Amino acid sequence: MTEVPSVDVLIAQQRAKKKALKRIKFKRFLISFLLLLVLVGSSYAVVRFDYFNLKRIDVTGNRVLKSTYLQEILWSNTQSKVGLTSGIRLSEKIDEEALIASYSIKYPHFNEILVKVTEYRILAHLTDQNTVLLENNLVVNLDTLKMNYPIGVPLISGYTDPIAHERLAEALLSLSPENLMNISELKSEPKSYDAYYAHLRMMDGIQVYTALSSLHVLNDYLKIRNALNPEHDCIAIDEITAVPYSFSCAS
Repeated sequence: MTEVPSVDVLIAQQRAKKKALKRIKFKRFLISFLLLLVLVGSSYAVVRFDYFNLKRIDVTGNRVLKSTYLQEILWSNTQSKVGLTSGIRLSEKIDEEALIASYSIKYPHFNEILVKVTEYRILAHLTDQNTVLLENNLVVNLDTLKMNYPIGVPLISGYTDPIAHERLAEALLSLSPENLMNISELKSEPKSYDAYYAHLRMMDGIQVYTALSSLHVLNDYLKIRNALNPEHDCIAIDEITAVPYSFSCAS
């Protein structure tokens, strides 16, 4: 026959259970309180102590956009504390810059940010409206407050519509950067058979007449120039055969 616990034993067991529950509740409260203290203390430290202040933002990879300009727009879009400065906030500002093709944001040290940018290649200075033509066909204002003047690109005039810009970009991209630097000026000289025909003046003074579709021939410009008749100072590139021939500009 099973022995029934006495009333005193049952009361003692109930008291023990209540004490155990109180200990568990107290431990939970203590842990929650300590976590709250850590959270509050950490937040206070972020706001209060200089260690958490954002010390510097470095920008690399830019060649045309001025470093001072990039620093200005990035600092204006950050919080002073590292924990409050989001990569998303910086990205939103960088995305507004038409010249930037891609970028990365890194944190080399706790209170430093490194922004590495890659710019679109500038193909030409369009003098009609003081703009520059980018490799992605986009035309942007040449704002010298935020941009260095592009070096090694030709001055181009007479091509003002979007289709012309697209054809120009395609033609100029067919040249290596080194050969693009050989061109000083490129002007629109439309013909009845070609609305985008071009007249070029090279850095050495030689003049070239060509269709934009034949501009790639100038990748061999040095070879062509060295084979010139010394009395000739003009070159024309045949649209059909893409063969260059020389003549005197005065003739």
